[in-house]
Amino acid sequence: MEYNVAQMLQEPMGSVRQYQVQETSITLDEVEVNRLEGWLKFTRTDIGIWVKGRLKAEISAQCSRCLRDFNSPLNTEIDEEFYPAVELKTETALAESVMEEESFKISPTNVLDIREAFRQNIVSRMPMKFLCKQDCAGICPDCGVDRNEAECHCDIRTVDPRWERLLELLPSTGEGS
Repeated sequence: MEYNVAQMLQEPMGSVRQYQVQETSITLDEVEVNRLEGWLKFTRTDIGIWVKGRLKAEISAQCSRCLRDFNSPLNTEIDEEFYPAVELKTETALAESVMEEESFKISPTNVLDIREAFRQNIVSRMPMKFLCKQDCAGICPDCGVDRNEAECHCDIRTVDPRWERLLELLPSTGEGS
């Protein structure tokens, strides 16, 4: 996911390049992407390169209920501007005032690496808790049986002993309280 943009940085403002993205496996810090595909459009701006694109990915995840590993589909868009670290003609470092503090930078060798922007977009779109399926029954907290595969015979209704006395206030039914 690295692109050499040295020639593009010498072109006039408004120059455009299109790239198809197709990667089989990428590891981005804590995120493992198994399949990535989509498109990216690079546009030369007055001081950098604007990257816009749509990407579909499959993220390796673990179900938060049953702890099973699975691949979760995730779509994301990238819409970021990358700034060169050095002036191409003079090869001097650009003033920090030109760039925002947390902006994406093009390396001094004019390589634009999209991975960090992609990682940030993926992480911001990931769910708080992954589920292998919406009706995942999870693992029994008492016996550890995966309730998706086998029926658990544990007492499902366990009452915190601190609240037991309140149950005595409920009216009893024919089936129990």
